[in-house]
Amino acid sequence: MSFKTLSGFATGNLLLILMLVTSSIDARAQVISGWVVDSKSGEAVSFASIYISGTVVGTVTDEKGKFDLNISRHPSMPVTVSAIGYLSVTLDDFSADEPLKISIAPRAYEIPGIDISTRSLERERRANLRVFRNQFLGRTSYARRCEILNEEDITFNYGSDRDTLIAYALKPLQIRNGALGYIITFHLDRFEFYRRTGTVLYTGTFIFRDMAAGGSSGSMSERRRNSAYSGSVMHFFRSLWHNDLTSQGFSVQDEVGNFLSYKDIVVIEGGQKYLRHRGELTVNHLGTPSYIRFLKYRVSFEESGFYDPVAIILTGEMGRKRVGDVLPFGFVPR
Repeated sequence: MSFKTLSGFATGNLLLILMLVTSSIDARAQVISGWVVDSKSGEAVSFASIYISGTVVGTVTDEKGKFDLNISRHPSMPVTVSAIGYLSVTLDDFSADEPLKISIAPRAYEIPGIDISTRSLERERRANLRVFRNQFLGRTSYARRCEILNEEDITFNYGSDRDTLIAYALKPLQIRNGALGYIITFHLDRFEFYRRTGTVLYTGTFIFRDMAAGGSSGSMSERRRNSAYSGSVMHFFRSLWHNDLTSQGFSVQDEVGNFLSYKDIVVIEGGQKYLRHRGELTVNHLGTPSYIRFLKYRVSFEESGFYDPVAIILTGEMGRKRVGDVLPFGFVPR
């Protein structure tokens, strides 16, 4: 999933936007280094997070704002820089031959000043949190095993718009996925839920930490991860990359039901693969349908399953799965 601040729309079940764009990082450059500074003051930003979104690869800056990050596991993916109180920055077209100086801008939150100490607003907050959990984490069996550890850092647009629920996270959300065995640090940039249409939109970047360390609990997490992977959007794009859809249980149809082959929907330019189709695609996995609607003419995707998420809207089974079912791009099923 270079990073730029992006936005997009989810219709029906989902378009989870991870703020990910195709990277042009040189695959031969395995380690990047540099320092992070405040764009206004020029001072070093300590303990900023440098990471590849959707993976377990990340580090933090030291007291002088310096960092080194080994990107050898995902050399073709972009890198995100995030820090509390700052806007996230995307690195997507740079040379690793020399240290990088990265400037990040302070974030200005426009959050209504509401006293939620009254009972009515306490009830409203509890109701808003239930909606947020359902739309952000999802309502699958794995999502129900997720816990947001710092819900006190989430606030809402109380009373300003009854149809649209807007959530703000003052700090990165810490999510414990007890089913899949991960801690996820999610830098939420935007969350909007439109009650009338049931549409949800959220943007952000995230990094995983593996909690499963062998033993029976690790084995159980591994089985659940394999289950979450089966039929997922990651599984689809990996299978598509290898022209292996049929053996992996996938079939693809156009709007009138015609079955489409790899050559019908994939184009290759300059070594980069793109999913391309005019109109909506139906993707069946073992009889369960998902639907892909294109917001761009073509969608870049990688062997890892990484794809340009602002180019498509997912509904059906793939769209039903939210943060509670997401796996890191380095995951390998067994």
